[in-house]
Amino acid sequence: MVETIREKMAGDIETLFEKLADFGVAERRPGLLLLAPLGVWAVQGLLQEEGSDAPGFVGGPDADPAELLEYWGSLDVDGSRLGEGVDAWLAAHSPESAVQALADASRADIRFRPLFMLVLEQLGPDATAAISKLQGDAALGPYAAIWLADHDTGETVTVSDEDLFRVLADQLIAVLMNSGPEDVVEMVEDIGPLSEQAALVEMLGRMVDPDVDEVLQALASSHPDLAVARAARKALLKER
Repeated sequence: MVETIREKMAGDIETLFEKLADFGVAERRPGLLLLAPLGVWAVQGLLQEEGSDAPGFVGGPDADPAELLEYWGSLDVDGSRLGEGVDAWLAAHSPESAVQALADASRADIRFRPLFMLVLEQLGPDATAAISKLQGDAALGPYAAIWLADHDTGETVTVSDEDLFRVLADQLIAVLMNSGPEDVVEMVEDIGPLSEQAALVEMLGRMVDPDVDEVLQALASSHPDLAVARAARKALLKER
């Protein structure tokens, strides 16, 4: 009897899957049932009606870059959905238009800059000219320098310590804005021994940036090591 019930349930589920695919809500793949854009939209609406934070994105190649980066940022960085989404969007754009559109969005919102770096890593040599134009950009110049230095572009580009710390500072700021002080502390702890964490705090203290001050405040109040927390407080007290 149990086996009969199991078989009937399996048949009902298979029928349901077929109907979802017929309606365009889901897509069938071997061993998988994936939500189609229509399904993402429907589930997102239901979750938001229940008061849940349910970011979603179903736009195409002409989608607003800021909305696109925000949606990508809601996905697992190591997940296939992020990789597939980035690849599909880039395939619909020339390297020049992709870099310009994403740079404009990232320049305006610091939360997008770590993801901007991730997307740059998906671009090949055809993007060299567009990325080179960003070298003098106050916000994105460090990202361009790192990309150019890591790729065989024929240009001799030196990545300064200031560039590296600027990118790291942006990542910490983005983490603080998106997740809170605890995740900032966790990221700093992952950098290495306490001496290296304190050195990072000292470098952050040299930056004249109110967003960096917020990161230092988070470390001063939440870092479990007294020496690192004290270094953050000292950095905040320095005259900028």
